[in-house]
Amino acid sequence: MPVVLGLAVAIAIPVVVSAVGSATAVSALRRQLADLPPGERSVTVSYNGILDRAELARLDGMVRTAVPRIAAPTIRRQMLFRQIAEGGGAGAGSFVLAGADDLSGGVRVLSGRLPAACTPTRCEVAVLAGAPAPPSALGLVVVGRVERRDPLLLSGTFDPGPGVPVLIGDGVERVAALSSLSSFGRSTGWVSSLDAERVRRIGLDAWVREGAAVAEDLWRDGEGLVVTAPVEVVREQDRRARLSTQRFGLLGSSMAVLLLATAVVGGASVRHDHVAFIAALRLRGAGNRQVMRLSAVEVSSVTIAGGLLGVAIGAAGVVVIGVRTGLPAGPTLAEALRSATPLGLGLLVVGGVLIWLTLRGRPMWSAVGGTALATAAGAALLAVRGGVGTSDGGDPLLTLLPALVLASAALGAGGAWPAFARLGTRLLPRRALAARLGVGAVAGRPLRPAATAALLTAAVAAATFAASYRATLEAGAADQAAYAVPLDARLVVGRAGQRPQDAVGPAVLREVTGGRPGAVVPVVRAAASVRLDAEQGAPVQLIGLSPQALTRIARWSAVTGAPPGGVSGPQELVTRLGVPGVPAGTLLPVGRALRIPTDVPLEIAATAHLRSPDGRERAVPLAVEGSGGSVGLSARLPDLRDASGAMTRLALVAISLRQPADSATVRQHNLGEGGRDRAAPTGAFTLGLPEVDGTPVAGAWTRWATGAGQSGQVVTTGSSGGSLAVAYRLVNSVVVLDGRAGAPGGPGRPLPVIADAATAATARDGRITLTLDAVPLPAQVVGVLDRFPTTAGRFVVADGDALAAVIDARTPGAGQAAEVWLDLPVRSAGPGRQEGQAARVALAGAPFDRVEVRLRTAEESQARSDPVARAASGLLAGTALAVLVIAALALVLLVVGEHREDAARSFAWEADGVTPRQLRATLWWRAAAVAALAVPLGIAVGIGLSGATARLVAVTAVAGSPQPPLTAATGVGWAVGLLLAGSAGALSVAGVIAGSMMREHFPTRVWGRR
Repeated sequence: MPVVLGLAVAIAIPVVVSAVGSATAVSALRRQLADLPPGERSVTVSYNGILDRAELARLDGMVRTAVPRIAAPTIRRQMLFRQIAEGGGAGAGSFVLAGADDLSGGVRVLSGRLPAACTPTRCEVAVLAGAPAPPSALGLVVVGRVERRDPLLLSGTFDPGPGVPVLIGDGVERVAALSSLSSFGRSTGWVSSLDAERVRRIGLDAWVREGAAVAEDLWRDGEGLVVTAPVEVVREQDRRARLSTQRFGLLGSSMAVLLLATAVVGGASVRHDHVAFIAALRLRGAGNRQVMRLSAVEVSSVTIAGGLLGVAIGAAGVVVIGVRTGLPAGPTLAEALRSATPLGLGLLVVGGVLIWLTLRGRPMWSAVGGTALATAAGAALLAVRGGVGTSDGGDPLLTLLPALVLASAALGAGGAWPAFARLGTRLLPRRALAARLGVGAVAGRPLRPAATAALLTAAVAAATFAASYRATLEAGAADQAAYAVPLDARLVVGRAGQRPQDAVGPAVLREVTGGRPGAVVPVVRAAASVRLDAEQGAPVQLIGLSPQALTRIARWSAVTGAPPGGVSGPQELVTRLGVPGVPAGTLLPVGRALRIPTDVPLEIAATAHLRSPDGRERAVPLAVEGSGGSVGLSARLPDLRDASGAMTRLALVAISLRQPADSATVRQHNLGEGGRDRAAPTGAFTLGLPEVDGTPVAGAWTRWATGAGQSGQVVTTGSSGGSLAVAYRLVNSVVVLDGRAGAPGGPGRPLPVIADAATAATARDGRITLTLDAVPLPAQVVGVLDRFPTTAGRFVVADGDALAAVIDARTPGAGQAAEVWLDLPVRSAGPGRQEGQAARVALAGAPFDRVEVRLRTAEESQARSDPVARAASGLLAGTALAVLVIAALALVLLVVGEHREDAARSFAWEADGVTPRQLRATLWWRAAAVAALAVPLGIAVGIGLSGATARLVAVTAVAGSPQPPLTAATGVGWAVGLLLAGSAGALSVAGVIAGSMMREHFPTRVWGRR
C-alpha cells in the first residue's frame, strides 16, 4: 500500500500542477488586461463616414454577430463627431459631440439630469468634459453634467484626447439624425471588452486567426468597417502568463522525485516479506523465469494501481481547482492530463524500475551510485547552459534543475549511508549501549535506512528550497518596487504632458511631505553617450538629483548591488558627489517686468531663460523696444510661487539667440531646393544692466560667457559685470550666452559622477568623456555601482543642480526636472502614521491627477497580489508543508519496519539482559542516525539550490525580468534555526513511535521466524 500511494501522489502532482498553471495563466491574463487602459484591452469596429438609418442598422447587425467570436458579447455602440467650433467665430474654441446607446449605463450624473428627448431639431446633451457652450443654431441643449462610468465609453480610438470639451447625447441614431449636423464628419463604432478566458480556452494562435477572419468578413461585407484589436498586447501578456507558469515545473519535478523516493522506501519496507515469499516458492520448485515473471507481475500491478489512483487523485484536484477559479472542468482536466502524460509515464517507468531494484537488493546499490553521478552531471550541465529568463532564448530544461539536484542529493545520501553508519558505530562510546546497538543494527542491514536517509534528505532539501525560494520571491518583490520607486513616491509626466513641479506646485509638495527638508527630490534626466572605440559609442542615461537623496533610497544594497558602508555606501557617495558653489546665474529681484538695455536694436530673436530655486525653468521671449538712444529688450516675468505661496526670486541663467523665422525659412529653402547657402547672420551688441520693475541688478554679467559648443558662433567681451559685449555669427540655428560659466562639466573642471562598471571601465585616470548634445562633457568617476534605480543599461549619476547647469549651457531650458521623488512622512505609531496615511490620500486626488503617481508600497502590493505571485507563493508554502509530512512518515515507516524485521534480534537482546526501555531506545537511535545525516545535508542542498535557482531561473514572482536580480533570501541564522527545528521535529516523531512499541509481554511473532 505505501508503494501504491507513493506512486499515486507522484502521478497526481504533475496533473494538479498543470491545472494550477492553467488557472493561474487565465487569472494572470485577466489581471494584466484589467491593468491596461480600456482602449488597449478592447475590440473596436469603426466606420468613418455618414450613414443613413438603414445602412446603420445593417452594419449593426453584422457587427453584433461577428464581434462575439473574438470578444465579449456585450457591445457598446457609440458615435463621435469631429471637433465643432463653439460659436462659429475665430478663436471661439471647439468641442466634440458624441452619442452612445444606453447612456444611463455608461455615465453617472454629477448635476442636472440625463439627456432624454432628442429630435432632428432639438437634442438634449450632457457635459462629459470641459465646459463648452454650444451655439444655439445647432439645437443642442445642455441638461446636466456627467462623468464616465463605463471604461469602454469613448475609449481607445474614440478617445477625444485630454483637455477636449465633450458633449454627449443618448442614442446613436437619434444624435446622428440632427439636421444641423447632417453634413458634419463623424465616426461610428462598436466596442467590446476582451475575454481573457476565451483567449486562453481557444488558444492565442486560434484567437488571432479568428480575429483576422472577423476583420476580413466585416471589411468585405461592410465596405469600410475597420476592426481594431490589441493583438500584440494580448500576445505579450499571454507570453508572460505562459512563462510565469514554467516556474511551477520547479515544484512539480521536485515533488515527483521526492515521492518516487517514498515509493522506494515503501518497497524497502516490504522487501523482507518479498524475499521470504520468493524463498518459499523456490523451495516448492519455482524456477528463475517463474520468479522473474512473478516479480514483473507484482511490480506492474503496483505501478498500474499507483498510476490509476494518481490519475483519480489528480482529476479530483483539477475539478476542485476548476470550481474555485471558474474554469470548465472537462477541458481543464483534458489539458492537464495531456500536458502531464509524458512526465507521468516517465514517473511510472522509473518508479517500477526503482521498486524492482529495491526488491532485488544488491543491484540497487550499483544503480544508486550510477544514477547519482548521472543526475549530478545533468544538474551541472543545466547550470552551465544558462538560465530561464523572460525571453524565448532561455533554456526551458533548467526547470528540471531542482529535480536533478534533489535526486542526486538523495541518491548520494543513500549511497553514503553504510559508511556513515559504520563510522557512527566506531565513534559512539561503549557506555551508549542503545545507540551502539541501534546504529550497528542498521549498519549491517542498510537498505531500508539508506532509502529513508535518501528520502529524508530530499524532503528536507525540498522544504528548505521551497521556503527559501518563497522568501526570495517576496524579497524580490520589495526590491523591484524599490528599484522602480526609490523613495516613497515617484511623480512623472502624465497624460496632460505637464511636469510634476508645474502641475502640482511647490506648496502642495511641501504639504504632502510634511515640510521636511530634502523630502522633495527633483530628478533631471538626459541622454548622452560614451565612446567605445574610434567609430562606436554606447548610450548612457544621465541622472541628476540632490546627493543627499542617496541616503533616502530604499533597500540600497539590493537596488544598487553595493554594500551599505564603505566607498559604495550612500553616505560616502554623498560627500564625493556633491558639488559646492554651483553658479546660480544672475539673481533678479522679485518683480513683474524685465528690461535689458542695449546699445543697438537687435536684428535677431532673443529668449531669456529663467530658473527658480527649486529647479523650475521658464523661457520668455525678449521683445525689441524703443528707438534712437533708448533701446532694449523687455519681457514679462513668469508668476512662479514658492512653497509659502509668495512670488519666488528668479535667476537669469541663459540667453539664446536665434535667426528670425522669416530669414531662417529663406535660408532653409535655399539649402533644400537649390543646394545654395546664404551668409550666416552676423552682428554685435552690448547689453547693459538688467532692470526689474525699474531696479537695476548690479554686477549682473560677472560670470557670463559663451555657452558650451558655441565656438565660432559667438564671442563675449567686456563682461565686467556692468555690461556684456557680444559679437555673434549664427552659423547654426541658435547660440547661447551662459550665465553660469565656470560650473562643473567644462574644461579643467570635470563633473563628479557615479557610473556603472562598464562605463567606468572606459575611464582614463578616473576620467571619462561623455557626449551631450554633440558637445563633450568631461566627468570624474567618484563611485561605481552595479545598477541604479529607475535606469536600464549604462548610467551616470550627478549632482542635480550641476547637471542642470551643464544641460542648460548646451540647450537652455532642457535642464528642468522631468520627475520628482517624494519621501513621505514615516509610517509609525502615533501622529506619524496618520500623517503618512493623509499623504497617500492626498496623492490620490487633485492636483496629482494631472501627473502619474507611483507609490512604492502600491508597486510592492501589486507584485505580491499578482495571481502568478500568489499561486507560486501558495504552491511553495504547500510544498514545504507536504514534504515535511512526508519526512515524518518516512521515519515512521523506518521505525515500524525495523521493529517488525528485528523482532527476533530484539528477543535475543532481551534474553542477554537488554531492558525493554533500551530496546525501544535502539529504535529511536536508528531514526536519529538517519536524521543526523539527512537533515544537515538536506538543509545545505536546499539553500544551495535556492541560491542557484535565484541566479539561473531569472524570473520574478510576476514572471518579469528581475531588476534588480533575485538574490537568495536565506541567511545562516535562518538555516541554523531550520536545522534545529527540523531535527527536533523529526526525532520527536520517531521518539513517540518508538516509545509506543515493545510493551507486550513477548515479542511479536513474525511470519517465517520465531
